[in-house]
Amino acid sequence: FSLGCVLIELFLGGERALDLGDLMEYRRQGKDSTALPQTLKQKLDKIESSKMRAACKNMLSLDPSARLSPIEYLERLSPSSSKTKTKNDTKADKSSSSTAPMPSCFQAALYPFMLRLRTEILSPDARI
Repeated sequence: FSLGCVLIELFLGGERALDLGDLMEYRRQGKDSTALPQTLKQKLDKIESSKMRAACKNMLSLDPSARLSPIEYLERLSPSSSKTKTKNDTKADKSSSSTAPMPSCFQAALYPFMLRLRTEILSPDARI
């Protein structure tokens, strides 16, 4: 959920994804509701990349089991996901995959590094 908020703010140039009132209203709706607050819908519509917009909307699901894993989001949003496309893909598919919202360094370097930090280096002092 937090990552969805952070990504919205990044793609909107620092504009806040949710203020406290919106967050409380959204949370009050409960896990069964898929309706986003109107202000959040408007902010999501400002994100140019349809892939990023869909990913952020999914990340903001109140039910954690409805969200994808971080690696699944990374695979969907990174340019390397276009390597699995076939020759029969349409031009629209090719153009949308070539303009993936996440830079290739996220999957190639940053994700493995963060995973290693999290799983191999256990003490907080060693992480610094």
